[in-house]
Amino acid sequence: MVAGAREVQFPRSEAGRYARRDRFDRERATTVLDGILAGVRDDLEQRKRARSLAELRSRAADAVSALDPLPAFRAPGVSIIAEVKRKSPSKVALADIPDPASLAAQYAAGGAAAISVLTESRRFGGSLADLDAVRARVDVPVLRKDFIVDPYRLWEARAHGADLALLMVVSLDDAQLADLMGLCKELGPTPLVEAHGRRSPARCRSSRASRHQRAGPDNAGRGSHRVRGPRDGHPRRHG
Repeated sequence: MVAGAREVQFPRSEAGRYARRDRFDRERATTVLDGILAGVRDDLEQRKRARSLAELRSRAADAVSALDPLPAFRAPGVSIIAEVKRKSPSKVALADIPDPASLAAQYAAGGAAAISVLTESRRFGGSLADLDAVRARVDVPVLRKDFIVDPYRLWEARAHGADLALLMVVSLDDAQLADLMGLCKELGPTPLVEAHGRRSPARCRSSRASRHQRAGPDNAGRGSHRVRGPRDGHPRRHG
């Protein structure tokens, strides 16, 4: 070092800080997600015992054809999917929502392109009854937001009038994702494929998801539900 010169300490790389925080979030999220999925699978077995797949198929066949959300999503301006959500694993209680249908009607009157209804009960406080109530009240497309890990739950979504179904890449392997995408095409609901992090979009492209309708990143961490922005290296744009 030149005599009299002062060593300069450069600030820690923001990219490095965010990378470490991402690793921490992924590790914590894995535990949270595993717990949610275990509960979902337990509930699934109980539902299968209570209602046969044949019954669901019959009800789905009698349901009104699924609405197509894409014209509204592709229209100029911002298209919003407004959500009926009572609580989350990280924030616990968000809102009481005694009348989900009334809330959904207000969303639709305000210009929402679609309504998302949480139907997972253990961590999110939702139910298929909420989905039924919202579907009966509004004329815009309705999304069943849940952890769809089995074809039974997709038949269930269509039987209860869902026009869209959420498929989370993180909770499915490639074969399951492709099979559920194919079943969506058969039954009618538009699949909304949710990707987390940098590797999930590549899995979407490698599956049949790229040949179907919508795939986009979720800017909320899987376990922390911390909303991320461009500085986190996650895009805002949904494709």
